[in-house]
Amino acid sequence: GKFTLSFDQQWASEDTTRDARRYNGSGVFQQRRKRTEDVDIERTNPAFKYENQLGAHEFAFGSDFSRSTRDEDNSDVTIGSPPTFAGNRIFDVREDRWNVFIQDSWQLGENTRLTGGLRLEDSDTRTRDVTGDANSVSETFLLPSLHLVQRLEENTDFRIGVARTLRRP
Repeated sequence: GKFTLSFDQQWASEDTTRDARRYNGSGVFQQRRKRTEDVDIERTNPAFKYENQLGAHEFAFGSDFSRSTRDEDNSDVTIGSPPTFAGNRIFDVREDRWNVFIQDSWQLGENTRLTGGLRLEDSDTRTRDVTGDANSVSETFLLPSLHLVQRLEENTDFRIGVARTLRRP
């Protein structure tokens, strides 16, 4: 069998400043507005996978964990006024996600392969807005799949599958 262990670490940041000047229809200066936005993103993802072939079956199982964080700070200053903050913005987001999976790929004939799998995924998402109000959502999903591949010619396959999937924004 083959055992794979991986670790992925990512960091990113964005620092945006907008400096706008507003004039009336006669070209007379009316207002200066300065907005700033700082965003820091981090993702950590350790994982493992084990694969083995037993006769006509290729069996695999594994697990991974992912922690993603996004921290935002922004201000909107109209010159001569104190800073204001956009109260409807989410400022801190942390998502912990883990999953385990099992998969069996079975060679039914020389040109036909059937693959079935099952993934259990659990996520916990926590958010905090500018006022400090926090929210937490925990969800667990069972995600089955079944796929059939029939080789028709050397460069042509017919594929059909059904799966329950999860797409994150």
